[in-house]
Amino acid sequence: MLILPLVGAFPIGVAAQEATPLRQSAITEFSTAPAPLTLEDASRDNRWIGLEVRDARWAVDGSGVFFRWNRKPGAGQDPDADPWFVANRDGKTAREARPDEPIPDAHPSWSRDGRIAAWTARGSLLVYDGSVPGPDRIRIAVTFGERLGRALVSGDGSGVQFTAGGDLFSYDLRNGSLRQVTRMRAGDPVPVRDAARGLAAQQRDLFARVRDSVAKREATLARQRLEPGSPQVIPVPKGTVVEQLQRSPDGRFLTFVARTPVSPAPSTTFLDFVAESGYAETRSARGKVGEPQDRLRLGIVRIDPAVPPDSIRVTWVSLPEAGGRETIPTGPWWSVEGDRAVIQLASADWHDLWIVALDPATGRTQVLAHDH
Repeated sequence: MLILPLVGAFPIGVAAQEATPLRQSAITEFSTAPAPLTLEDASRDNRWIGLEVRDARWAVDGSGVFFRWNRKPGAGQDPDADPWFVANRDGKTAREARPDEPIPDAHPSWSRDGRIAAWTARGSLLVYDGSVPGPDRIRIAVTFGERLGRALVSGDGSGVQFTAGGDLFSYDLRNGSLRQVTRMRAGDPVPVRDAARGLAAQQRDLFARVRDSVAKREATLARQRLEPGSPQVIPVPKGTVVEQLQRSPDGRFLTFVARTPVSPAPSTTFLDFVAESGYAETRSARGKVGEPQDRLRLGIVRIDPAVPPDSIRVTWVSLPEAGGRETIPTGPWWSVEGDRAVIQLASADWHDLWIVALDPATGRTQVLAHDH
């Protein structure tokens, strides 16, 4: 994993402003003759007709609105290559965004006082500080060599948490330090026979050297776990994918969604008769509606570095009101004080949806609202 801490701001340069509306064509109803719509026109994508504005989002300082657009749209173009534009907040002028200009997220995370905002883009964590004057308000805090998960600003604006490579990281906005909060430990526990467990206990009882060796090793591991900045181990079954990983505002709990892929994964196959090779090729598509889906579970781990990795317990959240059916968890969302949490649970068939209060200490749930 490549991590590059950066302290850099984006200069606010003066770019050419154009009066709105911006035009994609000089053609009017009087400057060209009508033309019939051909079968070729109808079979292409609609970009040749004209392109509307999309992905509109406010600048974090409220100075304008960013949006994607293309002056010369055409069939077959890659929409992700469309340039970004910025319109002033009065909507009277606009300009094309500079290549080095940071594009704000559609839904950045904010501190409670609205001073700090953060979002991730292209493997970097970007931070906006409204209390800083001039061009230093937006800066790249840190850059990884991989895609980052969504940033989440702490309520008091002192730090930002985000995921990278399946683990949770915390960036301290006060001193610029970066800390790895979690360390995933994948794999199923190795079964130990009762006879082997008894023999190991007998060795410790009979031989002082064995007792001393075990005690010394356990003391060393415990000391390493208690060192400042040591990540919290989270045990997950082998083959499980961890999503929506976050730390509670009070720093006591870690929550995550564990995705266990269905095996074997159902799929639909079909023949592509117009493949690049010139031969009919077999393709795969998603499974049919009603096929078994990946299993999703919401897990909670209490943050306690002193607990040995083999003794860490995951509390899996269940909903008795679901009647044993699989549910799809989302969240949690924490209260402003950080002592209460709410999650959303949907039945796998999407016939029921519950808004649920969650007690992170016990994993108990209380239904607040239910839609059927």
